[in-house]
Amino acid sequence: MYSGQIQVFYFKSDKHINVDAGFLSFDNFVCSFDEHMAQALLLCYGRTDGYGIIKFCKIFKNAIKTGDKMEFECIVYEKDEGIATIKLNRPEVLNAMNRQLWLDLDSALDAAGCDPDIRVLIITGCGRAFSTGADLKESKTRTIEEYREYLVGLQEISRKLIGYGKPTIAAINGYALGSGYELALACDIRIAAENALIGSPEARVTSSVTGGAMRLVQELVGSGKARELLFTAENIDGSEAARIGLVNQAVAAEALMETANTMAGKIVQNSAFSIRMIKKGLNMAKGECSLAALMEFEVEACLACVSTKERQQSLNTFNDRKKTAQ
Repeated sequence: MYSGQIQVFYFKSDKHINVDAGFLSFDNFVCSFDEHMAQALLLCYGRTDGYGIIKFCKIFKNAIKTGDKMEFECIVYEKDEGIATIKLNRPEVLNAMNRQLWLDLDSALDAAGCDPDIRVLIITGCGRAFSTGADLKESKTRTIEEYREYLVGLQEISRKLIGYGKPTIAAINGYALGSGYELALACDIRIAAENALIGSPEARVTSSVTGGAMRLVQELVGSGKARELLFTAENIDGSEAARIGLVNQAVAAEALMETANTMAGKIVQNSAFSIRMIKKGLNMAKGECSLAALMEFEVEACLACVSTKERQQSLNTFNDRKKTAQ
């Protein structure tokens, strides 16, 4: 159990984080506090700019942890058997993405990222939409300065998801338009309902794409097809998206979450450290470094993996399976 008090500068006022008998509390907020959270807190607290500790506070300030659920205003966060699921939860507006939804998503990504029990993250939507994109009602009231601040924050969260340390799966259950579609693009794997409608309407409403979509779409479907999709602003269904490679596969709507969870379950069975190294290398291979630097990283990543205690256990399990199959 942990006890003590850490003083931090939190949103322009002095605050205290109290740790007592396994619980963390501040501002009348209480959550369980274990060794992994202690390590994360100390890591954040070590930052001289104070940003890390404020970020840590925001994770647990914006969400109330109750068992395996964290309750947010605009999303549902659940975890089970190594899989975290984030459900965008504004079904009355087809999960249109307002500022609060982005803040909730950011906090949930941070929570899943520092949770050692989570190996894979699934993002989907409640109701009949994944997300129809930006909440235009909220957008209309923004000044240009406020819009810039909103977009910079959106881009930061999108970058976080693209470079996320754990595998991510978008389960596209319905409309995925604009920034909702871009959220799915930022995930590692996309599985869509056959009848889902996917597209970028930005050119129709005198806007432009964000979230890295200008690169991500081209990587998936090629330059010519990307231009066609973005210039015409036409929607395609999940089946067509699978045909052109925009999503990994399309399935019947009623089988979507089962398919996503099955794939996540297969990933969970593998080495989290290996996958982290592989994912980092894949991202580097997109153009962040030269081929020579990438191949040097591959050597170091492989050596790092085979040096772990998990390596021998994995080999033993593999050999046992091989003997059983013979």
